[in-house]
Amino acid sequence: AFGIVNNISGAFGVFRKKILDLIGGWDTGTAEDLDITTRIKQYFGRNKNWKIVFDPYVIGHTDVPETFLGYFKQRLRWEGDLFYLIGRKYLDNIRPRLLNWANYISTIIIIYFMQIILPFVITFYTIYLFYTLPDAYVLALYFMVYLFYVFVLFTYFLLYCLLVSDRLNKDIIYFLYIPLFPFFAFFSRINAALAITHSVINKSHLDSSMAPWWVLKKGKF
Repeated sequence: AFGIVNNISGAFGVFRKKILDLIGGWDTGTAEDLDITTRIKQYFGRNKNWKIVFDPYVIGHTDVPETFLGYFKQRLRWEGDLFYLIGRKYLDNIRPRLLNWANYISTIIIIYFMQIILPFVITFYTIYLFYTLPDAYVLALYFMVYLFYVFVLFTYFLLYCLLVSDRLNKDIIYFLYIPLFPFFAFFSRINAALAITHSVINKSHLDSSMAPWWVLKKGKF
């Protein structure tokens, strides 16, 4: 909607070769799909007819981590790479003149606030609550928040099943996971805060198998 695309997933995205040639392909330091997407969007302000097309009718399947440990290790790299790209590498390029106003505002809200600032707010606010208030009060408060999120998730999932899903017999089983998802999301945000901290202190984007270490070391960032 409004020509806004946060990221083109490498598992489900297709790029025109002439566009990749124009922006120079993937850079050293990360193989993150957000790197390509960010550089493509930097042409939107100067080329009003450019757009990233989203096809809502395509179903794509990809490999995912099979364990929670594998998932959190994967997110440790992805969340750290996100900060490296948006908070360091392209910090000076996040401007409406390059991205256009719609993508600029969405970047500020979705990436800077929700994906970089909010994990720290959640982590430190949770610590603050347990430090200043009785445990029973904090747990009761979080239980109310949990019920709200379960209600929202159930509503979204119901709408998905009724309006979107074309394989309802397979998707309906995921209803059983709704009560667990708020816990999963909460710990994912804490993991994101750790990943960003790791990126700031240790430049974790250089710890990657996408290129030999001597190539990564020669990168500007």
